[in-house]
Amino acid sequence: MMPNLDNLRACFEYCKNKKDRDASMSSDGDAKEKSPAEIITDEIEHIMEALSVKGDVVEGLTKLFEDKEKIKTEGQLLKQVFLEVIFVKYGTNSLEKIEKGVEKVKPILQSHYLGQPESQRHALDTIFKAFNMDQLGAQDFSKENLFMHRHRVVGIVLKLQQLGVFDTQTIITWCLDTLDKHDGDISLNFTHCNLILQLLTNV
Repeated sequence: MMPNLDNLRACFEYCKNKKDRDASMSSDGDAKEKSPAEIITDEIEHIMEALSVKGDVVEGLTKLFEDKEKIKTEGQLLKQVFLEVIFVKYGTNSLEKIEKGVEKVKPILQSHYLGQPESQRHALDTIFKAFNMDQLGAQDFSKENLFMHRHRVVGIVLKLQQLGVFDTQTIITWCLDTLDKHDGDISLNFTHCNLILQLLTNV
């Protein structure tokens, strides 16, 4: 099962107090095989620790991802976990903080997504889901103030595109594919439409 942002927040709170967690572990000395959820929880803790280092965090993260004892998750799942941890670490309420966080880990994100269209598509799914903007049918701007959520989603994707992490054509194609699957009417207010317009404006 793929982790979601709420689960990662819970894991983050759990990992912040390692002493309490260690104290709650069994003292019988028997080594037990960890579940996938426990493995991801441990990995989140290691990633959070690496992100908490003052100054350049890239070197520490690079070494961490090469350490197969600490990081056992691979492929798209690891990329998703890392991206969502970025949201947890830097918060989803401030676009400026997220943008600064993304800039700090630019080389890591480039290694995860640059020149990898399928990985970029998975990342776009993750970003839209993190802000509950993945369902077009739920984007009713006449009933709910979703403009701030749209602003953050579009801002994050544009920042990743400006940093050379995401490819413009991949973003537009992903948005068009999502819109094409929608059964209802298409509104220019949709986040996907707004993102396309912003990209075309910036060309």
